[in-house]
Amino acid sequence: MYMKKVLILFLLTLIPLQSFAASLEVAGWIPWWQDSLGIASAEDHLRDLDIIYPFAFEVRNDGTLVDKAGLDDREWERFVSKAGRKNVDVLPSVMWFDGAAIHSVLSSKSKRSDHIEEIVDMVEDGDYDGVNIDYEGKLADTIDYFSLFLEELEDELGRKDLSCTIEARTPPESLYREVPAVIQYANDYEAMAEHCDWVEIMAYDQQRADLSLNSLRQGEPYIPVADTDWVEKVIELALEDIPADKILLGVPTYGRQWELTVAPDWYKGYDSIGAINLPDAEELADD
Repeated sequence: MYMKKVLILFLLTLIPLQSFAASLEVAGWIPWWQDSLGIASAEDHLRDLDIIYPFAFEVRNDGTLVDKAGLDDREWERFVSKAGRKNVDVLPSVMWFDGAAIHSVLSSKSKRSDHIEEIVDMVEDGDYDGVNIDYEGKLADTIDYFSLFLEELEDELGRKDLSCTIEARTPPESLYREVPAVIQYANDYEAMAEHCDWVEIMAYDQQRADLSLNSLRQGEPYIPVADTDWVEKVIELALEDIPADKILLGVPTYGRQWELTVAPDWYKGYDSIGAINLPDAEELADD
């Protein structure tokens, strides 16, 4: 999470199928641990933004929400009102990273219903434009329950927006040395296309995920945040099941520092030192 210390962790750009000349939609997250700085930065750029996601809610193991940002604080309420006057939508993010807990709640009809009710109440109480669901690390066994959760949440939200954030999916032929006969995924792209108003694909933190590109770049340091060749593969795969006008592409605005172990004609070891955000990069450039 360290790399998310600035307002715009990444931009979300609408990817049109027909033409990249089409109008763009731009969104940004405000992390709860830097909310005052994030709000100030967002206010300076409201004219350039279409959507703001307060990176606000985490989920307990029982499916109840924890407001880490304090969205009922006066600072947040003033900002949400100002964003509304500028026609910038505000959708709080609900984050959950415990695959076992996600499965336990979503696979239970009663727990799933209670979880959905709490999310909808949060959206209605705050008069937000909708909600962003960011459930990562899900189990493959959860795939159908997660799709059912999205379907039921969509129904309960009514005219409010439902956005869904998902990890990037590397094509199997680039991910495996030998492609398995059966590949189990945790996200049903077709179901997400049906129930989510739009889908944010986190096209970053590629690192060594793409074995084909790793081989192609052998002999040079290669552990990218997001190689454009990889990003294109991710988009093309997603477009097989998700309409272009529903895809928002997560673009990283950070880098990473690595300590390398070098062998003849091969950079074989990468130890993470930390992340580099824009202020860090500007400081390095001035040295």
